[in-house]
Amino acid sequence: MSHIGSLSAHAEQGDLLWWFGHFKETPKQIFLIHGEKGATEALKKKVGDTYDCAVTATELDKVYKL
Repeated sequence: MSHIGSLSAHAEQGDLLWWFGHFKETPKQIFLIHGEKGATEALKKKVGDTYDCAVTATELDKVYKL
């Protein structure tokens, strides 16, 4: 298991896709926790289409069971 302390909140979609593509193993689940709804949904679709993993665009005050 890995933990990332922080990333820039201003990364572009291409930068994030590049970053996801360099994992040694594809994560089973990715949670998108920041961004405007339209941009987050677009990134969710792009990540889901590009990598074989589940992607969740989180909602404020919703609890997610891991």
